[in-house]
Amino acid sequence: MNLKLLFHKKEKTIFGLNEEQSFNIDALASENRSNFIEDSKGFIYTTTSKICKRHLIWENDEELSISLMAFNISCDKYDKTK
Repeated sequence: MNLKLLFHKKEKTIFGLNEEQSFNIDALASENRSNFIEDSKGFIYTTTSKICKRHLIWENDEELSISLMAFNISCDKYDKTK
């Protein structure tokens, strides 16, 4: 038995926001926030689904609601200087 195969780590692909979304600071303004969050739902879903290690349904799973709230809070606390 090859022990290297047992302990081999798979490379993980990180899904993120596209370049336009990640650097568009105006999208974080409260009047644009709904559109920004709506455009980011794919990112929120894939990230939450990977953490929960299962498929989720927007209408049924609290995890997605919690993720939406956390994303909104992170938009409030975003600091361009950091």
